[in-house]
Amino acid sequence: MEQSAPAPQRGLGALSLITLTSDFGLRDWYVASMRGVILRLNPHATIVDITHEISPADINSASFIIEQSSKEFPFGTIHVAVVDPEVGSQRRPLIAECDGQIFIGPDNGILMRTLSNGSKVDIFEISNPDYRSSAVSHTFHGRDIFAPAAAFRSRGAAIETFGPRLTLKDCQATLPAIWSKENSDTGTIIYIDHYGNAITDIRATQRIQEGTVKIVLKTETLSLPLMDYYAQTAPGEPLALVGSSGFIEIAVNQGNAASSLGLEIGTRIRVEPPPSQ
Repeated sequence: MEQSAPAPQRGLGALSLITLTSDFGLRDWYVASMRGVILRLNPHATIVDITHEISPADINSASFIIEQSSKEFPFGTIHVAVVDPEVGSQRRPLIAECDGQIFIGPDNGILMRTLSNGSKVDIFEISNPDYRSSAVSHTFHGRDIFAPAAAFRSRGAAIETFGPRLTLKDCQATLPAIWSKENSDTGTIIYIDHYGNAITDIRATQRIQEGTVKIVLKTETLSLPLMDYYAQTAPGEPLALVGSSGFIEIAVNQGNAASSLGLEIGTRIRVEPPPSQ
């Protein structure tokens, strides 16, 4: 990469705080290569690894992790997300400003959960060759496109100089939509955490606050108590609760809900309040 970085500017981007999220794992050199590119272009950058243990090509989980983690970072943070099964194809690389933070990643739906919930969103395609590696491989855009873009933005490059402006409608919204009707909420399990808790994309509502909820899994229906915390049921017993993310999740006290109940990402579920409501 031969181009020089623009001089640092005041305001958004001057914090030089960059997060990385990927499905690369830590066994190989991929994450280190991205970190090296960023630090070569901006030696003052602070890099935070959110996770690199996302299951390969699991865009849904990545989008949820980005949405949940980014809200805890300060104004001006740059978030780079690389879970990219279509790397090398015609899908566009994106840089977006959303409510004071910057998000960089492929146009494959990975950023849509965050951007679609933002109150102020500006999206641009990363097409300016000045903000890419001089040689872009077909298989490692994390190193050759997304890492350089993050570094140059952290040095003060104006977001509108990266390429043409886009809208949300121009981008791929590949995440499953949820729908609701008067007495039910239907959604999808979007994430299974380290403990085997299955998090859905159904947000807690005022009417789903107590009693029993009905979880419909394929052909089986389970009635689970809606609790405030895990230890309200006996060890090994399943329950539903509103997790720290604000979404309904299915858990087993001191157990693994995903394995014991046969849950997986993409499983469609329905949550029904008690009949008395």
